[in-house]
Amino acid sequence: MKKIVNSLLLALVGVVLFASCKKDEHKNYYEGGTNPVLTASDAGPFNLDINTRNATAVTFSWTNPNYQFTTGLSSQDVTYTVQIAKSGTNFAPATTVEVAVPKDLSRTFTVGQLNTALLTAGLIEDISADFEVRLKSSLANGNAALYSNVLSFTAKPFLD
Repeated sequence: MKKIVNSLLLALVGVVLFASCKKDEHKNYYEGGTNPVLTASDAGPFNLDINTRNATAVTFSWTNPNYQFTTGLSSQDVTYTVQIAKSGTNFAPATTVEVAVPKDLSRTFTVGQLNTALLTAGLIEDISADFEVRLKSSLANGNAALYSNVLSFTAKPFLD
């Protein structure tokens, strides 16, 4: 009889201890961010020349998107992508050149780099044409993408 009472008492103490445990959980939810604002060091038009291919053509700068979570500002790395496309393509994936920028809030393009991007985006050498630039910011794995304003330019690329 004493064994049964001890077993029941031990089981009761175990149930009370187990039931009194509470998991302390802090869930972290994404609350949003602000679209970055894109600016350029030069408004163009860009008359690109093979003889100045290593010179600076333009520097794009942008504001921090300030991703917010329930625990405060994001400590995650933000990935920035400068997107360049021929005007009128609405940044369709097949016609958009994407240049990744790790963690910085600006990206400088040389004349040669800008020329290559424009030719890849579908502009034709020695013909003046319009193109657009915007910035995409995102968290890990491309989540929570935010897009900047679109800047429009004119350029005359060269055959490289």
